[in-house]
Amino acid sequence: MKRPTHASLAILSLLLCSVAATHAKPTRTPAATPVPAVPTIHSGDRPALGLSGGAASIDALIEQFLAALKAGDTAALHRLRLTKEEYVGIIVPGEVAVGQPPRQTFEKVNDVFFGMLDSKSRYTADALVQGFQGREFVSHRLRLTEGTRPYAWYTAHGQVRLTLVDADGKESELATGWIAEVDGRFKFIALNRD
Repeated sequence: MKRPTHASLAILSLLLCSVAATHAKPTRTPAATPVPAVPTIHSGDRPALGLSGGAASIDALIEQFLAALKAGDTAALHRLRLTKEEYVGIIVPGEVAVGQPPRQTFEKVNDVFFGMLDSKSRYTADALVQGFQGREFVSHRLRLTEGTRPYAWYTAHGQVRLTLVDADGKESELATGWIAEVDGRFKFIALNRD
């Protein structure tokens, strides 16, 4: 007797399935009803909240940033960037042209995007502390690679590039992300650079 081939086994399997299907009782499973995504609607021409903490100017923010780096204080670095509430309540809906209505957003999408931004900022803060902790700089020069961009609810300044100069005149380069300005207060949107 010959052994069955893969092709004959496949044909036999299809025949058995079709016979079983003709003898099976019909069932009716209702189609899943899609759950509509409910947008978070922001109204008004101003955000419902402002920035907590931060600094009164870009220069003051950079000074706080450099002090936290020198001290190796990652918690202080994170206090200089937007909270989740500030990001989803100001940046996401307000990132439209001046004079345009705020953008509708979705909570789950906001959670995902802030989660990615938060994770990248945490990794960046750790790397920056590792590279700059304990180092003394006598001066710095700030450059914004993308300039300043006005939006409906905030102004973005970035991306931040710092040339740091030590007492011997040696220069070090530091790159980090965008800064948000809301009603005269300044915080980093994120610490990671694009």
